[in-house]
Amino acid sequence: MPRAKKSPDKAKSPSKNRAKKTVAAVAAPASTKSSPWKLFKQSLRDYRTNWRLILKLMLIITAPVAILSNLGLDTTGDSTFSAYLAFAQLCMNVALIYAIIELLNGRSVSVRQAYYKGSAMLVRLALVTLLLFFMAVFLLISGVILAYGIIAPGTQLTAVEQALLAVLAIAIAIPSVVLLIRGVFAIYVLFETEQGPVQAVRTSRQLTKGRVLVTLGRLLALVGFLLLLIILPILILVPLQIATQWIVFTMLLQAATSLIVLPITNFYLYRYYQGLK
Repeated sequence: MPRAKKSPDKAKSPSKNRAKKTVAAVAAPASTKSSPWKLFKQSLRDYRTNWRLILKLMLIITAPVAILSNLGLDTTGDSTFSAYLAFAQLCMNVALIYAIIELLNGRSVSVRQAYYKGSAMLVRLALVTLLLFFMAVFLLISGVILAYGIIAPGTQLTAVEQALLAVLAIAIAIPSVVLLIRGVFAIYVLFETEQGPVQAVRTSRQLTKGRVLVTLGRLLALVGFLLLLIILPILILVPLQIATQWIVFTMLLQAATSLIVLPITNFYLYRYYQGLK
């Protein structure tokens, strides 16, 4: 008796289901009710899954700078070179954000695609960054007050006057902090939509309406987790740099910090942004 042939659709359905599950696992957004630790663990998992692509993206810029510095070239003394360096780092950040958004939406991306397609966002991202800078004006004023009124050596203010000045600086900084919290996700809005910089900031403000304190808590938790994550490289490389005075250890610390902090921060913030939508 001849065997019944398996239906091609049925034979392929398990693999299709597995593929769909894989994409869903990558693209699943974090709920705004997710704990900061759960959100951070998801970001670490994203980083471990895609670390090869992330390193390739970032080493294109960070490796040449480190090599030139170790060869004795002053990368900050030449204003023209510094300008090119700043532009290259901006391109790297744009490519990194583009790649992370593509990956977390279940789409494959190459280094070439990230730099090529991400570069189309340079002007709009620069304009959003300028808007965020204007939002931070009160925070900068607060920093100046603290620096020259309290922290600077030789201040003639009494303890009571310093305390009042600190309260004033904090009060001045609060509007900027609120504006930045509500506007920071405009960066991701730009990459996902065709909105202009001003409209992207408005969209970010709508997403974070009524969630300022929750978002602030997530951001503060991120800072704490990142400090714990990079404490080991700091404890190893800083004493070596102090003992030997070799710039190579400083460069290694800067490279390790950027290769860890930048990707994980964007994975974390974009996952939280997905939960806001």
